[in-house]
Amino acid sequence: MDYIQRFLSDEEPKKLSSLEKMLLTASALKQIDSEMLNSKYQHKLNELYYPEEKIVNWLDTLNQSYLWQFFEKYFKPRLYNAENIPDKTGAMLIANHSTIFLADLAPVYFGVHEQKRRCVYGMAYKMFGQSDFLKTIGGVIGKMENAVKLLNDDKLLIVCPGGILDACKPFYERYLVRPVEGFAPENCGYIKAAYKAGKPIIPVGIIGAEETLFTLTDMKPFVKKVMGWLDEKYSLSKKPRIKELYGLVDFAKIIPLPLNLLPFRSNVEGYAGQPIDVRKIVGENPVQEDYARANSVVMQSLQTLIDKGLGKRRDCAMLSGIVKDIIEVS
Repeated sequence: MDYIQRFLSDEEPKKLSSLEKMLLTASALKQIDSEMLNSKYQHKLNELYYPEEKIVNWLDTLNQSYLWQFFEKYFKPRLYNAENIPDKTGAMLIANHSTIFLADLAPVYFGVHEQKRRCVYGMAYKMFGQSDFLKTIGGVIGKMENAVKLLNDDKLLIVCPGGILDACKPFYERYLVRPVEGFAPENCGYIKAAYKAGKPIIPVGIIGAEETLFTLTDMKPFVKKVMGWLDEKYSLSKKPRIKELYGLVDFAKIIPLPLNLLPFRSNVEGYAGQPIDVRKIVGENPVQEDYARANSVVMQSLQTLIDKGLGKRRDCAMLSGIVKDIIEVS
């Protein structure tokens, strides 16, 4: 039985043997490989999203796999202040995108599943939102109407408005909530979705994931300059095979120059803040300026959570150093 067949089966969660853990891990990796490296892959999951209870039960099985256990031990995700997240009703969780390695989402996904016995649905770019594997853990195509539907259906939805520009920001801008992508005042799509659904926004500050990726800078300006020079000299953009590469570079919002291709190890923590009632902030018949004002409130709340989380981490590191010194002296 392959990964998707097992997900779709009515089999109840059970404790897996070592062999079953290996087989589940292998089937999950095969599923990811099939989707990522096979352009002819035929999608098997056609629903926009699957029932919360089914995904929660599936996670009870999947978290026994060696893939899941490795991820958990490598990043040691922890979610704090989970009491701010509803037990049954819908809410939009807004987090800072910190890495391309998914470690920033781990505290929320793991924590909500373990502490609330709920599933967190995640907005993903169209190419990834269609992924069968991601659908089994709550992935949904990132569209406004999908977000509103999930919230109206009383689901928990996580959104990282900063998008890829946030995930790949250079190291010298770590832990800064910047007005880019969905956080840009002229956008605020997540605010509009929460407003339409009448559901609260809960900021979740993620600490530790920034250290898993060391991005030096954005190479797109340099790459475009070089490709422009090459095109001017050799007319490369007119050659069929290279034309697609030029289109891809134009499409890319950022071309990061990372120091590492595999994630550095880091303990990742999430701090859930107090719910924010968007409708109280924007009022009736809002215009873009009203949405932008609510966006500023969310960004500031998120930044405050991040700063407090960083403060706690520094305090813990300082205390650890003091204890170590005392032990060495004694």
